[in-house]
Amino acid sequence: MAIQTFWQPSVGSSTMGRKRVKKKKAAVPKADAAVEEEAPAERTGYVVTLITPFDEQGAIDYEAFVALVEWHVSNGCAGVFTPCLSSEMFDLSAEERIALAKCAKEAAAGRCAVYATGGIGKGVEAKAADVNAIAPHCDAVVIVTSLLAGEGYDDAIWLSNAERLAALTDANLGLYECPVPFKRLLTPAMVRTLAATNRYTFLKDTSCDLAQIRAKLDAAVGSRFRIFNANVETLLPSLEAGCAGFCGISANFYPHLHAWLCLHWENPALADCARRIQDFLSLAEAAVCVNYPRSAKAYLRSTYGLEATERCRVPRPAFLPHQYEALAAMARSQRSLSASLGIVERTPIGGVAVAGAAPPPPPPPLLPPPPPGAAAAGGSEAAAAGEALYVPTAAAWRSLLARVSALEA
Repeated sequence: MAIQTFWQPSVGSSTMGRKRVKKKKAAVPKADAAVEEEAPAERTGYVVTLITPFDEQGAIDYEAFVALVEWHVSNGCAGVFTPCLSSEMFDLSAEERIALAKCAKEAAAGRCAVYATGGIGKGVEAKAADVNAIAPHCDAVVIVTSLLAGEGYDDAIWLSNAERLAALTDANLGLYECPVPFKRLLTPAMVRTLAATNRYTFLKDTSCDLAQIRAKLDAAVGSRFRIFNANVETLLPSLEAGCAGFCGISANFYPHLHAWLCLHWENPALADCARRIQDFLSLAEAAVCVNYPRSAKAYLRSTYGLEATERCRVPRPAFLPHQYEALAAMARSQRSLSASLGIVERTPIGGVAVAGAAPPPPPPPLLPPPPPGAAAAGGSEAAAAGEALYVPTAAAWRSLLARVSALEA
């Protein structure tokens, strides 16, 4: 039986610290059913760090952006995070950041949460004003941890600024251990203090360290403070530890796999499937990270038909033919995996055919094909099976080395 990946996070489920608790619904009159509905920002699952498509002139392509939001909703996302670093937020104006959040909120229409970075400005008062400006257009405003205190300032000063910011705002607040301008990781003691405020309820953890994640989860037990892991290589064990879901860059590529894993990881009957998906996600991350976020835009164009350019505002070089081939190989691998597990992906984006030019064809093989009648050499088992093993000539190896040198130049 095919395992469908289309899902919406279940009403009444949440992650509280280390233990995921499924609440039982109380019987209520039908007219009051709305009170049971879980707020979008309380849902668990994958939250995509949404890229920003740009047109040929470098302006935001809102039509493509809406198509992306719709695609992620159809793949079962718990939320979209925009603007964020994947959105190239430090290369967007304040007006563009608000416009992206507003557009995402309207497109999502309550079907998933919208997280938006705010708190950009000099001084706590200016940061609070920025939070208040974007708050009406999202479900939670996320603060970059390194912007609450300069590098070298101690945790006490940071916590004091976080407390002042909360006092000057009314929004649901989250935190993002963004690596830019520098990475400031929260300690378990900081998490315990923040969780006790009942104002900070979301953390995008970028420690890439399960021991740190577990310690933070312990510090948040019994509170509304939820942790989403940004490191896909540790996703499955972090879910087992109690994380609320995933919030990382690879969800821009094959969100149906993240949705499936966040939904089914607890099912013992599907443990092998979960491990196979985790293995793929871990191995594929190397290709994801090459020239990101341009890699995501190239992948979405060629694999899912996103009608948008690969253009980025952050400097990224053009893709080379072999890099396109790596993305194509990744697409083939994930589709083979999805098919073998019966997981349905939602494609193409916007319901249109693949847009634009396809990636360049792969280069010819590095080694020439074996000549007709090539003699078998070595491996008695292969010879017994009638397989002819081709031994390249010295000239073939020289040709190979020349081509490799050209690719590396």
